[in-house]
Amino acid sequence: MYSLYHSLYLSLNNNGDSVDVLPEDVDNFRIYIDIGYLKYPLQHIKLSRANLQSTCLSKINLYEMNLTDAELNDTELNGANLMNASLMNAWLINTDLKEAHLEGAHLEGAHLEGAHLEGAHLKDAHLEGACLDYTHLKGCDLRDAFLIDTKLRDADLEGAILRRTYFKDVEIEGANLYEANFKDAIMSKKTYNQCDFTGAFNTDKINIIN
Repeated sequence: MYSLYHSLYLSLNNNGDSVDVLPEDVDNFRIYIDIGYLKYPLQHIKLSRANLQSTCLSKINLYEMNLTDAELNDTELNGANLMNASLMNAWLINTDLKEAHLEGAHLEGAHLEGAHLEGAHLKDAHLEGACLDYTHLKGCDLRDAFLIDTKLRDADLEGAILRRTYFKDVEIEGANLYEANFKDAIMSKKTYNQCDFTGAFNTDKINIIN
């Protein structure tokens, strides 16, 4: 896998308008190793439309990062800090996001088909219009998240925390909801009627809306 610096170098040199990075930002990259992982303080760098496919970014700090339209397919982002990051329309197919922190992240229109989000933290995340078909969401925390016109077909939501999660017009056929906790979730009738609640918890506490 490419390092982040190598990916940025390629993006800047092969597609100059793909990454909004000032020269002084590149010159001031601080790279250090902590428990064998590279971490980069990149808070002031815009990576919208960047091509970072198949890059190793495990446990990286991308807090509030602008990754709109970025290509992150097959990227290792397990344990990464993506809190409040903008990942709108980003490509995250088959991406490893296990135990990543995505609280408050904007994932509207993102492509997450087949992504691994086991144990990920998605509280207050915006997933409107996102595609999570075949996504692995076992044990993830989706409390207070917004799912409107979201695709969750054949997704694995076993043991997911779905308290107060907002589901409206979500396509959820074939999803595994075993032991998922739906306490105080808000769900449209259209979504509710597609669900197989076998083994799910607190389905009687779901608030059904039109």
